[in-house]
Amino acid sequence: MSRPMTAKEIEDEEVKSLILKIYKETGYTYGYPRITDELHEEYKKQINHKRVYRLMKEMGVQAL
Repeated sequence: MSRPMTAKEIEDEEVKSLILKIYKETGYTYGYPRITDELHEEYKKQINHKRVYRLMKEMGVQAL
């Protein structure tokens, strides 16, 4: 039996989808600093760069 997702886990999943969207739109060239900036500017998400880094690492996403 699996436990229900916490609010932070749900938000992490939403942020992961935004990260992938930004990553694909930019031709796979943005790393975590620029993706963090995009999340702040375009999506009005106040998210720490370390969290973006952690999520990108979990997904195996990195700039080319």
